[in-house]
Amino acid sequence: MLASARAAVYTVIAWTLFMWATRTRLIFTEDDLSVGDVVLRIFPVFIFVALALVLIVSVRTGRPDLLPTMAAFAAWTTGYWLIRVVLISFRDHSVGFKIVHAVLATVSIGTAAWAWRRTSR
Repeated sequence: MLASARAAVYTVIAWTLFMWATRTRLIFTEDDLSVGDVVLRIFPVFIFVALALVLIVSVRTGRPDLLPTMAAFAAWTTGYWLIRVVLISFRDHSVGFKIVHAVLATVSIGTAAWAWRRTSR
């Protein structure tokens, strides 16, 4: 694997783990969430972290499943964030909240697309 592809994949892994670790901390510090609310909020975290862990194994071992895993990661990231940004846009959130989530979406989709393009060469 080319060094640029490896760097792109490690960047998307680092961003993903940082962002979702932060989200997990926020979930468990919200006092008014029911168990069902926690489960609904933590479910995407599990998917993102699981995909990131598979990417780590694929990159470190040089496994041939890196390309399909990266494609799945990029598709999941793009789909998740497009839906999430639309939902946030139409809910009663502050402008700052909406801007922060639009930035998170842009960085997430951008790094995933970059890593996918690099690994598909």
